[in-house]
Amino acid sequence: MPAIIKKIINSSTKLLVWKKEESLDELAAQVFSFDAAHLDGLRTTSRKKEYLTNLLLLRMLSSPKEQLQYTERGQPYSTNHKISISHSLLYQTMIASTEYRVGIDIEHQRDSLLVTKSKFCTNAEFEALTRAGIQHPLLFTWCTKEAAFKWYGKGNLPFIPNIALRLDEKAIPWVRIIQNNVQHDLKVNYIDIDQDTILTFLVGL
Repeated sequence: MPAIIKKIINSSTKLLVWKKEESLDELAAQVFSFDAAHLDGLRTTSRKKEYLTNLLLLRMLSSPKEQLQYTERGQPYSTNHKISISHSLLYQTMIASTEYRVGIDIEHQRDSLLVTKSKFCTNAEFEALTRAGIQHPLLFTWCTKEAAFKWYGKGNLPFIPNIALRLDEKAIPWVRIIQNNVQHDLKVNYIDIDQDTILTFLVGL
């Protein structure tokens, strides 16, 4: 299946969302040029499909010969783009930019968020999002803070108190990242993929 969402965010930044329906063989046929040793080294079919889909998305966002590289911790990256990747049960997504730092997350609604709420969402954040009519405020908060964590990219960033959500006077959500006395304020962009799935992404220098 082709990408279900293609979004040009600005002249240097693009986003794709892919619905995961293909078999491993079907994905391999679409990619047709990949690191076979890396693929064989992945233990599960789901991980293999994830790798091939990431490679396919990267090439759709950049060039047909683009290759994924991996850090020592197994984190994928591109030598030509700043990228961020996320996947849920049904979808896989990537954002790529030649200029900006990016962070993306896609999540499906789940009851377990109620159990862990105190670790990532303050009462003020929850109440503000609820008043603004944001669908699934806990899911929105978790998804946004995951995207912020990826945008920051340096680890050691507690969701409370170092990442905070707020709404401006027009009820547009923003996220504030504070670490080592440095503050970043980023507009939260979001897409309701379906009734129970949300995608959030951040773009900034």
